[in-house]
Amino acid sequence: MNKQVTHRQLIQHAKVYDRESPFHLKTTSILVEKGKIAYIGPNPPSCDCVLKGKGLGVSPGWIDLQADFCDPGFEHRETLITGMAAAHAGGYVGVCLWPTTQPTLQTKSQLKHIQQVSKEHPNLKIYPFASLSKNRKGKQLTDMLELHEAGAFGFTDGEISIENPQLLVQALRYARGFSGLIIHRSEESQLGEQQGLHEGKSSLMMGMIGSPAVGERIRLYRDLNLLAYTQGRLHVSGISTAEGVELVAEAKNAGLQVSCDVSIHHLMWNEENVLNFDPNYKVSPPYRSEKDQQSLLQGLKKGIIDSIVSAHTPCDIEDKTHPFPLARPGVLGLQTLFSSLNQLDQENKLSLDISLPILASGGWSVLGLKNPCIKVGEPACLSVFDTNTTWTWNKKTNKSLAYNHPLFGEKLKGIPVATFQGSDLSFCYDKDILNKT
Repeated sequence: MNKQVTHRQLIQHAKVYDRESPFHLKTTSILVEKGKIAYIGPNPPSCDCVLKGKGLGVSPGWIDLQADFCDPGFEHRETLITGMAAAHAGGYVGVCLWPTTQPTLQTKSQLKHIQQVSKEHPNLKIYPFASLSKNRKGKQLTDMLELHEAGAFGFTDGEISIENPQLLVQALRYARGFSGLIIHRSEESQLGEQQGLHEGKSSLMMGMIGSPAVGERIRLYRDLNLLAYTQGRLHVSGISTAEGVELVAEAKNAGLQVSCDVSIHHLMWNEENVLNFDPNYKVSPPYRSEKDQQSLLQGLKKGIIDSIVSAHTPCDIEDKTHPFPLARPGVLGLQTLFSSLNQLDQENKLSLDISLPILASGGWSVLGLKNPCIKVGEPACLSVFDTNTTWTWNKKTNKSLAYNHPLFGEKLKGIPVATFQGSDLSFCYDKDILNKT
């Protein structure tokens, strides 16, 4: 991280993306002094440290709700250090870690270790999610209250959906006592073989058994009814179908404490993209139909979907060299999420005017934390980015140990520039590296 600590920093002529700010969607300059926003307007005072660019933008700092750093147990894919570097390069100020490690994240000592490592990078805060069930086996709850008091921000079994409804009831009821958050993947795992395909055009043309959209609908319908029964807090992770969006909308209208997120990949691609058998397009849940993809985009525009996540899942070389049915599902996401949003904007599929405020507020709101705001006097917690810069994502610019992504090696447009955490200004990339790509 290229970190710079000065008393005054200026973000010059940047478009503001913050619905709570009086400067939302206006292009202005922002002065940060001693860790706070000291001035916003067209004529800022002179400053030695100036961030500027033709396509500069700024929003409250981003938090990602779904990342796997693989550490401990799978450090050949990613480590806490490389994962945090990828998140910072992606413009994030915070990232939620899933407990998909070996051993599973479910003890106070493990949480303490993460907290100690994260202190080495003050510009990126880690928000760990502990395992909901012991060893993610879906049999017995972890010591949730103890883990909450030790720093766990939520509880999930990751990509594994809880089969036993009684266990989910117990978790929702127990967490309610301390306003705890349950994060759950609503997917009927026993319906259809999990080969990374949607049951539809792609599975038919590839001659493989796919996972039907009804699997998400069945499990989500159950989960939302259990939520109504327990009156807890539930976050639905990785929604992927039109029916799922409709069910969440109905639950919200009924007053339930439910939120949901969608991965950037499901906004970018659909089942058409897997027809070439490229294992880099194998994800869980699988890419759905174009109709589902359009419903996800509409769900964001209508305010039904609360957050856009990276679903950052590093895989090693062997994971993605197997034939498609045997390849490990997953794709990187932290470092390229903003570039993907910029592409969706350029293709007139999802405007940055819509996606960036969601990216800026979604993580904070789901975690129950106070949203940063771009107003004079507020602490500086900012993500700064450039919509015009073109860069190449390759081995020189990649911060992750992995490179499982369909766009690795290609030129991308739009890049994070820097993050602010109080007085700490940290640049996402070394300009010399970018100039060499």
